[in-house]
Amino acid sequence: MARKKKQLNQSVAPMAPRAVRAASLSASLRSLIDGLFTEKPYTPTQQQIADYYLTPREREIAYLAALGFSIQEIADALGMNFQTVRQHLRHILTKMELNDPRALREFFLPRAGED
Repeated sequence: MARKKKQLNQSVAPMAPRAVRAASLSASLRSLIDGLFTEKPYTPTQQQIADYYLTPREREIAYLAALGFSIQEIADALGMNFQTVRQHLRHILTKMELNDPRALREFFLPRAGED
């Protein structure tokens, strides 16, 4: 038993500098974790959703839908199946928390007078 304790103490001693570094990092990590996991949940903006959560193909379809193209027109323009475009559009609306493809127009197309 004493031998195992001695071996344990010897194996822990070289790790002491790492433990000290971990303790100094823990304060900054704690503040970061507290910022991420506070009572108020993180809600990304629609721009962040479009940039990070939509695939490149979904962004293409969303932009064409925002321009007012129908699902069949988008499918023809991109050489895709009607059902595939419809499914992509469903995913886009779900990710962006929208109810109607017409709502994409407000997001993707710049408003007059804004620059």
